[in-house]
Amino acid sequence: MRALPALLLIGLMAGCQTESQTTAATIKQEPAMSSKDEKQTSLVFQGTVKYKSFEGGFYAIDAQNGEKYHPMGLAKEYRRDGLIVAVEAQAITDLMTIQQYGTPIKILSIRIIDDTQVSQKGNEQ
Repeated sequence: MRALPALLLIGLMAGCQTESQTTAATIKQEPAMSSKDEKQTSLVFQGTVKYKSFEGGFYAIDAQNGEKYHPMGLAKEYRRDGLIVAVEAQAITDLMTIQQYGTPIKILSIRIIDDTQVSQKGNEQ
């Protein structure tokens, strides 16, 4: 009777060890990817800057084609809810944010198209 629990314990430990070794072997077989290896494409779009009040508040750009973007480090002069802008940006594919809203982007260039629809919501100016 005492041998049965000992055998079960040994079996469980052996099963865990085999799974761990399999996982390690699987990870080693996958090719390493670096951001230098990835093709980075430029995004060009027009959209509206939006202030989102959830998750601590942040600025997003909703493109005219329906895509949603989360600009990283949007300059203060463009942090105006309702501002319509033309943007050239690069998608940041290896980043997740707590906001989980749209694709994170690095803005390469930005130009104001129309500021007549700017609201006071969340504006920093």
